[in-house]
Amino acid sequence: MVGFWPQSKENERLTNVEYSIAGCVSGIFARALCQPFDVLKIRFQLQLEPIRKQHAHGKYFGIFQAANTIIKEEGWKSLWKGHMPAQGLSLTYGLIQFLSYELLTEKAFHIIPEEWNDSVQSRIFVSFFCGALSGTLANTVALPFDVIRTRLVAQGEPKIFRNSRHAAKMMFRNEGFASFYRGLTPALLQIAPYSGRYI
Repeated sequence: MVGFWPQSKENERLTNVEYSIAGCVSGIFARALCQPFDVLKIRFQLQLEPIRKQHAHGKYFGIFQAANTIIKEEGWKSLWKGHMPAQGLSLTYGLIQFLSYELLTEKAFHIIPEEWNDSVQSRIFVSFFCGALSGTLANTVALPFDVIRTRLVAQGEPKIFRNSRHAAKMMFRNEGFASFYRGLTPALLQIAPYSGRYI
């Protein structure tokens, strides 16, 4: 991401709408391409048996074998299980992170003394701090999509949830609003330094 830098020429900067669109589009394409890998990752994480070919009881022991098994047993669409909440996750996350990072860096450079604007240290600090904040904000808002996606991908047969809406409804009814934020603390502990470093 670019962020706001005081030396940028006005005609070189994107508008907030352009940043929002960039975040949404990048999130949509990345998620669509990566969803099968996410399904495989979650299946491997949930498998209790060792992931080795010679282990007789493990269902999955390699990426291609796992993908073939899932396709044979559940159909090729199952590699995109949880795709709609995953798209909601990516769209929400991308939109909020791109836009908030831009806004936060702009505000930060208006707050810090002007003589610090050119220093490498202040740029690193502002970039890390604003990146961590934007990642934290985006993750907090998008986490319900992640929880629903994970539950859809993790369920086997017979299905507990018919679709994303049904999953959200059942979670709210049976577990309350807090169920949408399960795992928030470790998610934020992971994403804050990662987003700060990444941006």
